[in-house]
Amino acid sequence: LEQYGGAAWGTRDVSQGPMEFLLATGHFEEARKLLLVIFSHQFKDGDWPQWFMFDEYEGIQQEDSHGDVIVWPLKALSDYLARTEDVTCLDEIIPFRYRDGKTEAEASLYSHVERALGFIEDHFVEGSVFSAYGGGDWDDTLQPADEDLKRHLISSWTVTLTYQTFRQLHEQLPASHLADRLGELSQAIRKQFTDEMIRDGVIAGFLKEVDGRFEAMLHPSDETLPMRYRLLPMTRSVIAELVDQDQMTRNFDLIATHLTFPDGVRLMNRPAEYQGGVSRHFMRAEQAANFGREIGLQYVHAHIRYIEALAKAGLREKIRPAFNMINPVRMDEVKNAAPRQRNAYFSSSDGDFADRYTAEAQFNRLKDGAVPVKAGWRIYSSGPGIWFNQLVSNYLGIRLGTNHVEFDPIVDADTYVKIRLFGAETMVQFRTGEPSITLNGQKLNGHTLTNPYREAGQRVEKDEFLRYAKEKNELVITVKG
Repeated sequence: LEQYGGAAWGTRDVSQGPMEFLLATGHFEEARKLLLVIFSHQFKDGDWPQWFMFDEYEGIQQEDSHGDVIVWPLKALSDYLARTEDVTCLDEIIPFRYRDGKTEAEASLYSHVERALGFIEDHFVEGSVFSAYGGGDWDDTLQPADEDLKRHLISSWTVTLTYQTFRQLHEQLPASHLADRLGELSQAIRKQFTDEMIRDGVIAGFLKEVDGRFEAMLHPSDETLPMRYRLLPMTRSVIAELVDQDQMTRNFDLIATHLTFPDGVRLMNRPAEYQGGVSRHFMRAEQAANFGREIGLQYVHAHIRYIEALAKAGLREKIRPAFNMINPVRMDEVKNAAPRQRNAYFSSSDGDFADRYTAEAQFNRLKDGAVPVKAGWRIYSSGPGIWFNQLVSNYLGIRLGTNHVEFDPIVDADTYVKIRLFGAETMVQFRTGEPSITLNGQKLNGHTLTNPYREAGQRVEKDEFLRYAKEKNELVITVKG
């Protein structure tokens, strides 16, 4: 789990980094086992614990979770099905659990998915197809300060993630009432997202339901918070293909103007207001005395998802610099980086301020590089796995499946990489020119992939690849310059 000394698995974390790493490297059997473990810790009502433990500590788990956590196991399942087409996993019989850790009667994985969808629908905010915020979303610092926000606040990021997951599951599940319902809901989410969440060309960080109306929060029109722009919904809406070409361009313009700093992109354009630890809207953001991790707003995990969005959008010239900003081996790319460990992933880049008051008053000095930035936590769950997935699956664009492989690179220079494809050692050369794919001098025929933002690559079936394969292969992928 990358954090090998830990005794617990975070449901959200293990559904991302470890799962994406296994899928990117073609370890599908291990990914299947991991998927079944995650689903075997699902509560009987359909939700998941925020985290759970093992062995003699198996009964110990969080009794609730943030509003987005339930989506991540479903997302992991959709990713697994897309790579493997292994619908037989849906027949696997696994237990549900009670909140005291005891197991309940077993049911198929398919039934677990049905139970999760029912829970999500039951917790839509009135008048919407948007999940209630609950205990929060991925940004742990923005946990709601009162019960009213838990019930009536809506995270636009959770909505974008839910849309992507529902659409992917609709496409990957066998024809059924469940698949049809997921398709209907994804279309409804897309329409309401466009109508309600994009205001004056900016995606609101949150909506708050008030007497049947939706008020924008964390948006240029919102006077209640000092923050105006939020990274997560801007990047995930592109990854999910939820916004059109114009809004995609607008998102990246806003990120470049308001959220890009020398050490990476930041979660918001301003930190939450600190008043001695008294909370008015969000707990940790307004309580924490330390200006680090998500409080300092440069969280590397979110920066990696920014790279994923860049690849989806085809902004190839920005990807290599974005990788270099967070690569500890090349910290000379970040001119204001303080000396830091060079042989390990770090989870955040923290502004070197003495306290929250100084950070708030001088935050803009981070943007011009006048304040040094320090490394946050070392080896931390999810980050390294999703970093590797971006490198292989999205930058190099090699997405290996059980019976196919996709070649969809976004590389920005001539590049060589050695990789195993269908068990054979393969030297891959990327070069610019007229797009084509050749294996050992023979052109491979495939199906063109879809992407609403850029020209996409090809899906090549396993049989087509093996027709020209040898024990050692030379694969040349020519991409448009």
